[in-house]
Amino acid sequence: MKTLDELIESLNTIPFLFIGSGLSIRYFNLPNWTNLLKAMTAKISDNEFAYQKYEQIAKEYENPYGLNPKIASLIEKDFNKLWFENEKIRTVDEYYINKVKDGCSPFKAEMAYYLKQRSVLNEEYKDEVKLLSNITKKSIAGIITTNYDLFLDTYVSGFKIYTGQEALLFSQLQGIAETYKIHGSVKEPETIIINEKDYERFKEKSEYLAAKLLTIFVEYPIIFIGYSITDSNIRDILKSIVKCLSKDQVKLLKNKFIFIEYDSEMENYEISESYISLDNDQMLVMTKVKLTDFSLLYNAIGKKKMKIPVRLLRVLKDELYLYTITNKPTKNIKVASIDDERVSSDELVMSIGTTESVNLNGLRGITVDQWYEFSTPIVLRPMEVVSLPRHVA
Repeated sequence: MKTLDELIESLNTIPFLFIGSGLSIRYFNLPNWTNLLKAMTAKISDNEFAYQKYEQIAKEYENPYGLNPKIASLIEKDFNKLWFENEKIRTVDEYYINKVKDGCSPFKAEMAYYLKQRSVLNEEYKDEVKLLSNITKKSIAGIITTNYDLFLDTYVSGFKIYTGQEALLFSQLQGIAETYKIHGSVKEPETIIINEKDYERFKEKSEYLAAKLLTIFVEYPIIFIGYSITDSNIRDILKSIVKCLSKDQVKLLKNKFIFIEYDSEMENYEISESYISLDNDQMLVMTKVKLTDFSLLYNAIGKKKMKIPVRLLRVLKDELYLYTITNKPTKNIKVASIDDERVSSDELVMSIGTTESVNLNGLRGITVDQWYEFSTPIVLRPMEVVSLPRHVA
């Protein structure tokens, strides 16, 4: 059996992280779904059995999207009515008041404010968080999450954030240095997926979302952190992804999907196989890593690095994409025509640096010593300009 370092090193490229509520509970001491609904119930009722009342009523219905979305729907209905009638239960600041004025549910606005106010780092895990923050610079391709809170916004720098299903469906994703908050964010409470109608709409578009994310799931290894293996959110997304793949392609996911399971009894870690039963009797095999100390995982991931920061790769991809579809240079990319007389016909020039550093005097040929250097791994240095023969580029 491989060690954790060997497992990560064997991946074809740096991974995407698929992050669930377990990380927010661990690092911010935030409540799980049930405790969050209990906290919201306590805002509108002093009855210690109020939440159990909603839970009991929910169990009397059919719940195609699960019990919690039904409970949330029942609580939200009463919460919103009381919130508009009684200003004493309003705790949000002006930002969220304006969100309600714009049509956001008071229940979601208060929930977002509640989570935002409690998004404070648990000092016990500050070293783990620092490790995670560091590896996102060169060792993490991107992040997908169902969490609403601000942990990733705070501790992952340089990633472009897309919030909600709509933002993902109608944006040109670059697939690098991006965070996809598919269930919404406390910054935009109207995007939060919590009640039955939210899940109904989300499920209606889940196959479109899966198609949008398919390239990522096929090209990158995916490491699932902070989820239970039985989590319905994960199962639904995996089902949609698998529908787009052949049986042979599904088998290949075994070496690309790694599921991290927290076990407080583990002193080191344990690697094994995990199985998820999908539709049409299909079985998805994943690699499972059971551990207590997440720094073991982060250290292993940190040893697999890109040569340059992923945020820089995203800027380059985004700028080149915009130029390709518009044929117009952007403020960050300057393009000369291929028949520009300033460039010799047998040269193609690529430069990374500030525009002030790029001028005709800066273009130079390649010496024998430089050719030798180019035969070894290339490190791009800021402000460096090189000229390559066309057949080499």
